[in-house]
Order: sequence, then C-alpha cells, then structure tokens
Amino acid sequence: MRQSVQNAKTKTYNSGYSLVVTHLTTNPPVHCLSTAERTGSSVLSVLWSGAWHLRKYDWTTTTFVFTSSSKLQSSTQTMGQQPSVPKPGTKFQVIGAGLSRTGTASFSEALRILLEGPVYHGGTQATLGPEAEIRSWIKLLSHFPPKSPSDKKLINDVLKQRFDGYAAATDAPTSGLAEQLVELYPDAIVICTVRDPDAWVKSMEGVSNVSTMWFLRFVLFPLPGMRYFCQYISVLRGQWLHLYGETEPVTTKTHYNHIEYLKRVVPPQKLVFYSVKDGWEPLCKALGKELPDMPFPRINDGEAIDRLAKKMVTKGLVRWLFIFAALGAAVAPYMYFNR
Repeated sequence: MRQSVQNAKTKTYNSGYSLVVTHLTTNPPVHCLSTAERTGSSVLSVLWSGAWHLRKYDWTTTTFVFTSSSKLQSSTQTMGQQPSVPKPGTKFQVIGAGLSRTGTASFSEALRILLEGPVYHGGTQATLGPEAEIRSWIKLLSHFPPKSPSDKKLINDVLKQRFDGYAAATDAPTSGLAEQLVELYPDAIVICTVRDPDAWVKSMEGVSNVSTMWFLRFVLFPLPGMRYFCQYISVLRGQWLHLYGETEPVTTKTHYNHIEYLKRVVPPQKLVFYSVKDGWEPLCKALGKELPDMPFPRINDGEAIDRLAKKMVTKGLVRWLFIFAALGAAVAPYMYFNR
C-alpha cells in the first residue's frame, strides 16, 4: 500500500499521468482550465495529492500539522501562521508601503523587534485574523478610490479601527493606501520595501496562480473569513487597476508605477526605499534605532504563501467532507426505510 501511495505521488504533476493539464509542454492543453491550473499551482497539489502532505489531523480543533512541520513551527509570528494581536496604547509609527513579495514578512518581523510593538501584516491578518478583518477590507476597498466625503470618512474609519494598537502596517492593501495613511498618521514614516523588478514579477506569478483558482470560492466556503477570500481578491484587483493600470499577470509596469505613486503622494522627507537584503543598518538608520544584537529575520514569503494555501484548501476540503458525511448520515435512514 505504501508503495502504491508513493507511485501515485509521482504521477500527479508535470507528467503524462497528470490528473489535470499542468504544463503545456507535457500534456495537451485543456482550454477550459485557467492559467493557474495549467501551470501546476501549489493549491492543485493539495487537491490531488494533499492527503500525503498531512501527518495527522486534529479533529477537535480542525488544525493540521504538515509533514514540513519544522518550517511551520519556526516562528509563531511568521506570515501565514498566526495574526498579530493589537496592544492598546501603541503609537502607529511606520507605514509599510512595499508591494507584496518584496520581503514584507521579514520586514514586518524586523519592525516588530525594533518598534517593540505588534505589526499588522495585511496578508496574514486578512486570511488568518477574525472574519471582521477581511470583511472590513472588502468594505474599504469597495469605496476606493474615494469619490465623496462619505467614502473618505468610511476609509479613514476602517483604517483607524484596523490599525489601532499597532506600531506599523505592511503588505497589501496598506501599500496602496499610502495617500490616505499619510494624512491619517502625519508623524509616521513611509518605508517601501523594494527588490529587483524582474524577480518581483516572477515571484508574483505564484501569488496570481493561487488567488485565481476557479474552485476556491467553493472550497473555502465552509471556512469563516476565508469564504470571503475571492471577494477580497476582486476588490484588491480594483485597487491595483486604479493605481497601476493592470492586474494579474503583473509586469514591471506595476512596480515602477507604484514607486511613482509613492513619490507623488508622500512628502520626500518621509519616504524611504529599503531592501531587506541590506539587513539591519539602513532600517535602523531610518528609524533612529540602535542595531539589535540578533540576526536579521529572514522569512520566505513564497513558502509562507504556499503553506497558507495548502492549509486553507485542505481545511476547506475536510469541512466539506464533514458536511457531506452529515448529509449522508441524515439521508441514509430515509433511503433505507423507503426502499
């Protein structure tokens, strides 16, 4: 049995035995599949071979432990694992204006250490935080860009509510709300994490694949909060289209347009461009902080997104299993006595 399982795993992706068309060079294209399905997204690996990623399942808490548990347990604050908790009275000091996949997870952890306060990482909070988080962002982005005083008030109210008790905010949708945040927090500094534009475009392909899977709305529906994920991605697209003139697949145009957007809406004395590859020194200089006596945090955003995708899709599938099992248990007696 173990041997057959191992054989099944090797016949899933980018091979002639694939259950779906995962690559145009290995299988004939099926045109009804999206780009994500044809290119072998990590989410599909869960759908077709997700059972082999699991070591055990806690049926009482619906929490999975993956075979790569050493990566999952490296830090409770790492993106894709546990949302940050606000600390009342914390002063908001940094607007993280870097686009997703520019080292925002490492940057968030570095800010947490230097500012000694919780940091709001948008990707983590929206997907793993309380349902109110993702729903409030959908509400805000549905009124973006503001077209009236009431729209502006709604956006400011949501921002104040979300960031109350946090020392900084990073990742989407914060990166596209710099204009509103500078006005709301005039004493905060704006730090934009950057990376090589071509490398950034390549890294964003994985994010686009995960977020555009046609079956996500169905799979995630049983999960509180995550059932709104597709709607959240839709309003994020609207934000990007307004600011950068394109959505996925992104190009370097988005990268450069974002830089120009920040230069246009942020006072130059408050705007800092920073690469996490440079470590502590330039970040500490920008914040006026002493160099900490510890290594700079290195968190792989791509791995974090893959882990989150596998966790959520598998969790959704198990919830559907419970639902269908309950329906079957309810219908079976009726079918038995009425045969």
